[in-house]
Amino acid sequence: MISVCCCAINAKWDVEVFVEALNAHNDPSTFEIALCHDDRVEDGSREHFEQLQKRHPNLKIIRNAHEDTVDYLRKVLDYYDQKGIFKPQFRSDLRANVEKFARKELFDHKKSFLWLTSGLLYNKAVSISSGDTLVITPADFLYLFRLADLETYVQANTRNGHFYAKPNAVWARLNNQDPDWLRKHTDEIHRGVGFREGFRWDSTQLFRDYLRCPSKLSDFHVPDFRHNILMNLGNLNWDEVYRFNREAFTAGGVQCIPGFHGYHCMTRKTFDEIGGFTEVYPSRAFPDDCMTFNGRRYHPGHALPHEFSVAWCGQSELCAYLGPGYAPDWREKLAAVDPLHENHPIPSADGPTYLHQGLVSNSQMGELANATFNRNAKPVRIA
Repeated sequence: MISVCCCAINAKWDVEVFVEALNAHNDPSTFEIALCHDDRVEDGSREHFEQLQKRHPNLKIIRNAHEDTVDYLRKVLDYYDQKGIFKPQFRSDLRANVEKFARKELFDHKKSFLWLTSGLLYNKAVSISSGDTLVITPADFLYLFRLADLETYVQANTRNGHFYAKPNAVWARLNNQDPDWLRKHTDEIHRGVGFREGFRWDSTQLFRDYLRCPSKLSDFHVPDFRHNILMNLGNLNWDEVYRFNREAFTAGGVQCIPGFHGYHCMTRKTFDEIGGFTEVYPSRAFPDDCMTFNGRRYHPGHALPHEFSVAWCGQSELCAYLGPGYAPDWREKLAAVDPLHENHPIPSADGPTYLHQGLVSNSQMGELANATFNRNAKPVRIA
């Protein structure tokens, strides 16, 4: 069995599309979805996911609440004190921010959320999974392959119980905009001359339209610019999809590189031997990099064939000023579909907050972390 292990915050519609698509495109009895819900945003996700579980019993959920996050961050600072990581004053300042966060005084929780490491959340998701093959991923991307095909590939390439690799990213965005608009947009891009070599697979105007959620799976498309085809998520032609992956991959896909975050495929034995994802530094990308560096020795190429590709489609790709539906009255439209819109951050309009807020800039923190932590090091589990 394959366990698709994922995490999400402030993304109930993305999770719904993710779960619905996986169950529509695969035999539900052959896989499970283990979701770590980072439950620190009052956007109605808890109730939404409970209903989603009723429709899809193969969905498992573990929650990471505000109190869990505070406990984890305090343990991180204790670890820093024990190991002498960072200067004492900086550790003291970080701890003060943790306590402000604990009291919900560090920022306005209706307008932002604290950026938290994916390592902690992925480890929690894996802890409730039961499959021998693990696919570990954010819950806001579209898998352009069938899980049974991936499992067959993993089984054929597993050695002594070990396998590790990463899918490729295709520059194509899942979206639910009007099909006629999409076709017209594609024609405008091609300017009537057909596919242009070197043209990237994305477009600044092909953003997923949050205001149209919730939507049916058949409302979503992946645009294939080369052939001017809209691949419908509700009725995928897999020969068409795998051709698209092959051509997109050779024409501008992102092959797996150490700096490409967020997707991992491995056997449970490999996950256990590596030690899971590191939790030593509460940032988004570092645990993914560390897992890639540690996983390479189990699969030197650490990239999957072209047919195992993913498409960007998350709320982080939203733009409130481009595409159908995002007129000046977009907030009024949002209120009509999201009664809790004033209680939680809005993707794109409201950004995250970092633990080092008010202490150093993001670039300075990045330089400090790169000088302090070793991506080749054995993972450190904190929680």
